[in-house]
Amino acid sequence: MTLKHPYRALLPLLLIIAGVTLGSVEAGAPLPTEESSQTTGVKAPPPKPIDSGDGLTINETLLVNGLVRKAWVHLPSYYSTDQKRPLLIVLHGARLSGWIAEAATGFDKIANQENFIVAYPDAIHQQWNDGRAPVNNPSAGIDDVGFLTQLIDYVNWKYHVAKNKVYIAGFSSGGMLAQKMALEQTDKVAAIATVASSLPMPQFTLQRMPSRPISVLMINGTRDRAFPWAGGTTHIVHVKVGPVAPILSTYQYWVKANGGSGDISPRQATVKKNKIGPSVNLLNTRAHNGSCIILYKINGGGHTWPGSEVPLPYIPFLGKQSRDLNASELIWEFFKQQHNDC
Repeated sequence: MTLKHPYRALLPLLLIIAGVTLGSVEAGAPLPTEESSQTTGVKAPPPKPIDSGDGLTINETLLVNGLVRKAWVHLPSYYSTDQKRPLLIVLHGARLSGWIAEAATGFDKIANQENFIVAYPDAIHQQWNDGRAPVNNPSAGIDDVGFLTQLIDYVNWKYHVAKNKVYIAGFSSGGMLAQKMALEQTDKVAAIATVASSLPMPQFTLQRMPSRPISVLMINGTRDRAFPWAGGTTHIVHVKVGPVAPILSTYQYWVKANGGSGDISPRQATVKKNKIGPSVNLLNTRAHNGSCIILYKINGGGHTWPGSEVPLPYIPFLGKQSRDLNASELIWEFFKQQHNDC
């Protein structure tokens, strides 16, 4: 049985209107807490095999630093306990939620085809503690890195995960948290991908390096007002989110973090161009250690998820949504091929 979202038909409107609050269906299995966790020998309830083309989505609950945290966890079609699967964590943007990320990205369909688990966690106050200055962030002080770390352990404890195949993809603020996670908990993450995101200036200024090389995929539009291509502050409906680094500077940051010189690679190519959307350019760098840093530059693209399963009408403060590529498909192919040539 699949747990359906009753408000899925209203998703385009909810993506525009902030502050969505929904009820949830709780998983009935016993849950580990800080005091009785998977590290203290608590046995996970055995997951039941799934025989469904749609898979199964469950809202899981964890206790992290005294706070109740939630995440939608999608098990792929024909799930069983005899195989460890990759785990993809998808981080929503500010003022959104895990179930909106689930519906908008379409990762469930890919997971059913490719046999991996997807988790869509919820932020406190619908905003991640993503590395920006506290004055710009209502969730300052929330340990979201700790939450994601425990979520990875929890999903592994209950559903059996291939520990060397844990990936994080994030949109907007979620993309900043994905990068923060890669810098602070590198050993937990195999690779990350960000859409319509950059590094916040406090994180960029620190020039912190990951403990090991890690592959990064970036997808950014040149007309994104929330994360300007040239960096600076947001220009969306008078909301201040703090300054962010230029997109190419963030790309250079990750090239340097992976042992490169930090210079933009001269290897560029047009990926696709047609009449229904802006052209897309590709910049990629393969470090000597095998990691890949890739940037898809969407000329004229806005603050949207390209190729979303829920295409939005043109909204001036969000900008254009590219239909020239499908971000979710690109991201999963990147995660699968990260050890091969870029």
